[in-house]
Amino acid sequence: MFTQQPVREAKSKDEWSPYEDNCGTCVVIKGEDFVVVASDTRMSRDYMILTRNDSKIYPLTSKCIFTGSGMRADMKELTDQIKAHIKNYKYENGKEMSTESVAQVLSNTLYSHRFFPYYSFSLLAGINSKGKAVTYNYDAVGSFEERKYSCSGSGEELAYPLLDSLLKDRTEPLGEQEAINIARDVMTSACERDIHTGDNVEIVILNSKGIRKEVHFMASD
Repeated sequence: MFTQQPVREAKSKDEWSPYEDNCGTCVVIKGEDFVVVASDTRMSRDYMILTRNDSKIYPLTSKCIFTGSGMRADMKELTDQIKAHIKNYKYENGKEMSTESVAQVLSNTLYSHRFFPYYSFSLLAGINSKGKAVTYNYDAVGSFEERKYSCSGSGEELAYPLLDSLLKDRTEPLGEQEAINIARDVMTSACERDIHTGDNVEIVILNSKGIRKEVHFMASD
């Protein structure tokens, strides 16, 4: 005679993951001949703040800036890979890589790791070979598109509605100072509602005169 054995409940356990989202928010806005790149400086893990002074903005060339959200270790590794390609290109060709070429190299690098992707949602902004501003938005495996503005990170759902309302249907030219103010306001708005965005907002402006940086305090709570 068979007796029914008691059913044992499976013990639940946390699954290990090679990835970690260090959150934060990044914004890029382009004008006619300039780009504005903004991000916060907070690096966190779940509800713990790891540092309040971590820059997410990386100038790659004199005309190209890289930023993004995701796992900070992957972002830094990806940045080093792109910088190595740029350095090698300059050594072999005697000139700096164009922004269009950097955009394609970034796409190729992300795609080459598609079976174990970088946990990086990247934004690239710069001045192209024709002197026009360009901004690109990437997914984790290298697909990208050019946009007038874009954002990435834990605060993007808060940032996009504000960016859309101010820039989506705009027809008149966007001034540099106005773009800076918009980027700062968007970051401040995200900081007020997203616990993973905060401390300082770092704003980098790239134009025909070069690259300059501003840092503004937001909140440290």
